[in-house]
Amino acid sequence: MDEILTITLNPAVDYATSIEAVVPGPKLYCKTPRVDPGGGGVNVARAICMLGGRAKALVATGGASGQKLCAMLEAESVPVHAVDVGGETRLSFAVTDESSGDQYRFSLPGDTLTKEIGELLIEGIVSQAPRNGLVVLSGGVAPGLSDRFPEKIRTALEGITDRLVVDTSKGALHRLISEPVAPLHVLRFDHGEAERAAGRPLAELQESISFLTSMISRGVAETIVMGLGAEGSLLVTSAARYLCRTPKVPVVSKIGAGDAFIGGFTLSLQRGEGLQDALRWGVSASSATMATEGTGLCREKDVLALLQMCEFEVL
Repeated sequence: MDEILTITLNPAVDYATSIEAVVPGPKLYCKTPRVDPGGGGVNVARAICMLGGRAKALVATGGASGQKLCAMLEAESVPVHAVDVGGETRLSFAVTDESSGDQYRFSLPGDTLTKEIGELLIEGIVSQAPRNGLVVLSGGVAPGLSDRFPEKIRTALEGITDRLVVDTSKGALHRLISEPVAPLHVLRFDHGEAERAAGRPLAELQESISFLTSMISRGVAETIVMGLGAEGSLLVTSAARYLCRTPKVPVVSKIGAGDAFIGGFTLSLQRGEGLQDALRWGVSASSATMATEGTGLCREKDVLALLQMCEFEVL
């Protein structure tokens, strides 16, 4: 089975801790933090490897924190292709209020990247992309890179593979939806992002299906997946509509749940399974991740157990 290449343009070193109560004013003394490698594509690659697949994480890194990120990935036996972009890889941290169970998540901005660094990243992606294999762009586009950068990656991969899976946000996601150039293989986003793109509430399931179907018709992607939070995930193609509901698990941390979805989903596709199975794997990996601390992601045994608990509907 070929490696899946994941791309992280703005990775982070993730710190997760807790405290009895989060209150303004006094100095707050937190518990010893859990430290994990983070960022969309980083977590996708970690999830794939945890589930018995093969993935390589291409990461834009810099400084001592970038070295720490790569060392943590290597400690987890995740192959890394690091592109040195200078500066310092960013940090992110999450604090759980033990009295309420609420989790506060803080994400610092990454360093601004130049056009020249963008070209260096494209060169690295082209050199590492598996021929006719899956490539996953997950996470935000780093400051300084154009909102069109995902489309630039798709163009650069022409002749190598057309199996690009994208899960991004903000301006880059808006550009992909509003000004499609050629259909992506798979595009994923959550319900709130869909409502912002639609410019209206999508309160009913049929409204979401209609909106995603219109995106398919406009050539945004061949397959679109919309996360519905605790309700599960909706998948739409030109010929199919599937809903997979999330198995109930005790929620410890939601960090990395969407990335784990992409990990389970793409690994299933890489194994030659159909979209129904891929959706189940994605939802199960996401659910298993929510039951772990920090960015601990999913354990294979938990995902296998949850696969049997997914409620699946053909719409």
